[in-house]
Amino acid sequence: CSQFPGDGGCGLFLPLFVRETQVVSEVSVQGSGLGLDARTSVSIVREDCVCGSVCSSPGATQLESSFDPVAEMLSVSFVGMAVGRLKVCANGMHVAAVEVIAAGCEFDGLSGTPCSESVCDGALDSEECQLVTAEYCAFHSEDRGCALYVPVFMRAANEATSIEVHSGALQGRGIVSAQLYEAGCACGDSSCASNAGSVTSVSGGDEGLVVVELMMSASRTFKLCAGAGSGSGVQYTVHLANVLVADISCQFHMSESNPCTSPLCEDPVSEECQAYTAEYCSQFPGDGGCGLFLPLFVRETQVVSEVSVQGSGLGLDARTSVSIVREDCVCGSVCSS
Repeated sequence: CSQFPGDGGCGLFLPLFVRETQVVSEVSVQGSGLGLDARTSVSIVREDCVCGSVCSSPGATQLESSFDPVAEMLSVSFVGMAVGRLKVCANGMHVAAVEVIAAGCEFDGLSGTPCSESVCDGALDSEECQLVTAEYCAFHSEDRGCALYVPVFMRAANEATSIEVHSGALQGRGIVSAQLYEAGCACGDSSCASNAGSVTSVSGGDEGLVVVELMMSASRTFKLCAGAGSGSGVQYTVHLANVLVADISCQFHMSESNPCTSPLCEDPVSEECQAYTAEYCSQFPGDGGCGLFLPLFVRETQVVSEVSVQGSGLGLDARTSVSIVREDCVCGSVCSS
């Protein structure tokens, strides 16, 4: 398709990659014809999120991205946090899909590993499982699964917060200091310590448990790095965790009756909230949050199902042509299945 972009089949093509949960993965996408370059903005979001919008829980921790101008290839590395389908977005375009599948137990131990802990059963991305795994690795550094593991925590932007994490590398080292780095940088690289966040205090370390008080002002992924000691001579070479920061402030603003204030939207992906949001957006189509809204419905296989969509503002009427196609098909094109 990079050689024959005019082929009609290329308009239907979307690369699909399969990767496992909880390991660092990489995918590469051909950028020719898509207008991608080294300045391309890349994000990985859940399947139900819209490329270019703010998604409160992306489903993956993005580590870094790069563009090879000779091969015209865009590469992005990430950690898939849970089983499911993800979108790779570049400059607001959906350029690839990633199917994240369950990995086998990555730890060597026959018992007592995070794989056997109830808090990790079906919830590898939960904070409880992250803490259990970090503690296990602090005391079992010889387990090869721990060499692959970096805990990931999700926090809100512009809110003071704390992170507790075990670190075998800092156990018994006395005073501990911490600093935030941009996700694409190595811990200890003083040239790219982040100015979009700050560490206000660090405690612990003697027993391996480090407690960091911090605040981030930007919505992206940071590395939380630490080192023994204090002052200008600290080497921040220990990668404590990745911190995924999201702006969870309300995206709707034109009325006090917006979806953020409705009890129907305590679960924002519930069908009741979908219907309420659609009705709100039909009344306030100029609200910026409505430009990010796409209804999501859940239905079972092999049964007659129905969905209803608010048509005001979309130019729909009785003559509207409707079709239902696979996610990788382009609306308005001919899809083989």
